Amino acid sequence: MNLDPIFKHSVSRGISNMVWHQFQNNIDFTNEHIEMLYLDLIANRDISNEITRRFQVLHQSPQILVIQNKKVVHHASHSAIRLSNIKELLPS
Repeated sequence: MNLDPIFKHSVSRGISNMVWHQFQNNIDFTNEHIEMLYLDLIANRDISNEITRRFQVLHQSPQILVIQNKKVVHHASHSAIRLSNIKELLPS
């Protein structure tokens, strides 16, 4: 049971930079059940639009979507992005 979190981040927005750095400082990138994906929205607007279309989650920045078995099992934006919410989805 792997989770694929996608962190959508606009490098030109201060709040997005702050949330990304806080998140990055707290996540365990070595967890075998998580493959963290980072999306620079400015450089990859077309990919961001496709994510919005495919998963039917309103675009925000910053935003995290957690994908499992090709479905969104969690999403949050801005100050609601919390590592604890993702860790709750991991197998014990």
